[in-house]
Amino acid sequence: MMRTDPLDNLSIALSCAVGLDLLPVEAARGAPERRPRREDCEVYLFPQGWAATVQNGAAALGPDDTVVVVGPRADACVYFGGMLAYHLEHPNRRFFLDLAARDLRPAAQAGCYEGMDDDSIQSASIAMETDLAHLLAAVREGDPASGPWVAKLLRDFACRFDATRQLQACAA
Repeated sequence: MMRTDPLDNLSIALSCAVGLDLLPVEAARGAPERRPRREDCEVYLFPQGWAATVQNGAAALGPDDTVVVVGPRADACVYFGGMLAYHLEHPNRRFFLDLAARDLRPAAQAGCYEGMDDDSIQSASIAMETDLAHLLAAVREGDPASGPWVAKLLRDFACRFDATRQLQACAA
């Protein structure tokens, strides 16, 4: 059942995350593990839809709330419409960039978010990638017609960097 009230979806997702879905918090020596508390978590809520995809066996009918809860052990639970879509024990940089862009992949593609990044992604600047993800989200939500202009601007900068690399190669 799809829920349309964002506060309901947020409440359900956060309760499920801290009560069951997130990894337990490691305790001090000799103490038992405990469940994470709400104040231990980072929570994100935004509308998103995956047309013609399947989430937990039910067809997604359109946009609904996506809730992401990141626990104290840095694992992440993604909920769509109040239902757990996937849990990542070791979310990578790609996950956090897509989260910043408010454009997460459906459960069938969630595997690309699990585990360490490859060397090329690991060596890139997270600040620059996050800024680009925010820019993409702003263009999509605010002025999609400006997308080609932004793409041209980025291509122009890429050419400048390529020219710098070519000059260094010639000097060597």
